[in-house]
Amino acid sequence: MRARCQPTRSSRTLLMVLALASNLASAAEQTDLIWGVADWPPIYILKNGSPPASASELGEGLADRFIAALIAHMPAHYRHRFALVYPKSLVKQWAAGNNFCYASSLPSAERDKVTYRVRATPAPGIAIVLRRSDLARIGDDKGRVSLAALSKRSDLRGLAENGRLYGALDPLINAPGSNIQRGAYSRNGQHLNTLTENKADYVFEFPMVLDYLQGRGKVSGDLVTAQIVESPAIITGYVACTRNAWGHRVIRDIDAAVRAASADKALRTAQMRWLPAEYLEHHRREIEAMYDERAKRSEVAE
Repeated sequence: MRARCQPTRSSRTLLMVLALASNLASAAEQTDLIWGVADWPPIYILKNGSPPASASELGEGLADRFIAALIAHMPAHYRHRFALVYPKSLVKQWAAGNNFCYASSLPSAERDKVTYRVRATPAPGIAIVLRRSDLARIGDDKGRVSLAALSKRSDLRGLAENGRLYGALDPLINAPGSNIQRGAYSRNGQHLNTLTENKADYVFEFPMVLDYLQGRGKVSGDLVTAQIVESPAIITGYVACTRNAWGHRVIRDIDAAVRAASADKALRTAQMRWLPAEYLEHHRREIEAMYDERAKRSEVAE
């Protein structure tokens, strides 16, 4: 009977070294991907205002579910982590070379200098929020407003947030002669409460944010939204990552993950649950078409 060959001390040592080397190689191949999250329901819904400790603790917000879907479709070598960010300071953080991605970015010339970005998912355009009692004197017969005209009315006070991007509306908000003032707000819904406190006649916000805060008693008064004619009814958010070698590699994998996630009906359901019912009734077909188109099209930022 052949004797079993026993490993020598030297062979056992070699196996241990090889195992250690393999573990070190695996660790070296891992890439940390930090996702910036904001305390901004229902875009992000954070527990006690803190970032999740792991992907399994992501909330039920639009961006939370989108990030979770991306993670499910990304290569296994990524180690996903989360950090609280403040949208007003994103450019400063990216410009400093901090490696992270933000999944609900809007484009701007300033951000494009310091990030790579790819299209994410569709969302409602930013709306005017005002007191219901003022809708007749501010809006047209269809409940819409022209910001170009509104911003020049001396009898109305408009407020926008310092450092916040409003996409296509920024040139009108910042135009010479605009009566829209910028203000700083330290908590969710504070800018909306300026309406009930009679400190402003209109402010800017996404319709689902107003719905969420009203439904939880965080905003007082009878407030409504009005569509802005200069803003598209549907906008596209972007995933933006630091513009460097790290970000260039990561954004390519994110682009592939966005395509895969956009084809996922579960993601669409998770995101659409937050959209106002009337809005969804009018725009569901367009939104579905945007998901379908994104699922088929690669869009790697240069």
